[in-house]
Amino acid sequence: MVVEHGKQPAYTWAAGTYTDLFSASSLMITPNILCLYWIMFIDDTLVDAFGIFRILFVFGLMAVLGWLMAAILGIGFDTLPLIHRTSSFDETHLRMVTGLNIGGQTTILVGVLMGDVELFRQLGGIGVTMLSIQLILLGPSALKFFSERGRIDEKNRIIWTYIPALSLPTLGVLSLISWVLWDSYEIIQITWVILVDTFLVMICFSLILGHFNRRLDWELLEMEQRNKSMQIFLFLMFISIIARILFYSDEINDYRLQCTMALPIAYILLKMKPWYIFNNVISVKPYSKFILCGLFWLFISIPIILAESFNEVGDSGMIFSRFIILFGCAWPIVIGFGEWLHDDHKRKPIDERHTGWIALLSLNAALIFWVLGYLEELGYLTSSINLDTTYFWVLILLLVSVISTNVWWLKEMFWGLYDWNRIPLYYGHVHEIGDAYELGGEE
Repeated sequence: MVVEHGKQPAYTWAAGTYTDLFSASSLMITPNILCLYWIMFIDDTLVDAFGIFRILFVFGLMAVLGWLMAAILGIGFDTLPLIHRTSSFDETHLRMVTGLNIGGQTTILVGVLMGDVELFRQLGGIGVTMLSIQLILLGPSALKFFSERGRIDEKNRIIWTYIPALSLPTLGVLSLISWVLWDSYEIIQITWVILVDTFLVMICFSLILGHFNRRLDWELLEMEQRNKSMQIFLFLMFISIIARILFYSDEINDYRLQCTMALPIAYILLKMKPWYIFNNVISVKPYSKFILCGLFWLFISIPIILAESFNEVGDSGMIFSRFIILFGCAWPIVIGFGEWLHDDHKRKPIDERHTGWIALLSLNAALIFWVLGYLEELGYLTSSINLDTTYFWVLILLLVSVISTNVWWLKEMFWGLYDWNRIPLYYGHVHEIGDAYELGGEE
């Protein structure tokens, strides 16, 4: 039952709470990239001890469970109660998640900077445990949330829309296991598959549909097609997971199974009417440039996945494809969705929305350098530029993009809240316009 306090239903209390988690994300992403630069170009003690594959895995964990997860959870805490008309978490959950998120990343980064192998293993274990616990603690709240949502509208409940949130405790447990079984290449690869290839890809498409299909009403997936399309998408995702588990566990020794990573991405991209998006873009309709950037790199990720499946470089473990998904797709999509959500709280007209062009252009430049570096690794491209120089510029350009975004967010937090409203534009009236967000079915 929804309890009301005054004129506002009880579930609206969480509206506006995204600022804490967005600030946590903004605070931690820059130190992450600086520390990655440190171990790649200044102190390679940990790389020599564990190999680049495992070190990049640590930074992948900090990205997916840390600064990127903070922003994703901020979006969820802010919008889901308004969309689904129920809230099963409170301010204690918000504070615990924020504290564990920042604390976990900080602990790991201290271990990285110390450069001591044994200390890194100890501090890394503490940090990964903290990042995992933040997700495990959300398990009961997630179950209660969607149980209450089902009671509110049992007839129109759509299970697939709940999977990303319900999977959070599983991600936490799997991350803990991957750290405990640090020496197992197979376990680390399977963790990559679940965290990046599955969870982040689902988040990407959820936010893309949330922006174009629902917030802007572009009808990329019509109501009658949506459920069937998403069921096929999830089935292809399941096939992809099973195929690569079999490959990484040496049950089937056929590297072409890694190609299945591209199947769900390619399918849902085609179902989302890319030609229709292109027509709206050239028609100069308002939209988030960052989300369009993420959508573009999802298309680019498909040939990168196929190329890497047949031409894996050393023990990189599909790292080139996963870098594209993490920084080329998930990060700009989350930035774009977060910026629009913030502007919704400021009730800003959609044709006056902010675009951080420095951040956007430098991010795309970094991704282009990354692809060029990969082509050089494969021998498809010959250049007089040293590979280390190429990857140096990848990190520098990423840093420019991140700092530019952080400057915008700091400016918003200190000088841009004079017109801020706790209940955001559109979401505050979502049920008055037929559940335009379409996440909970027709209301």
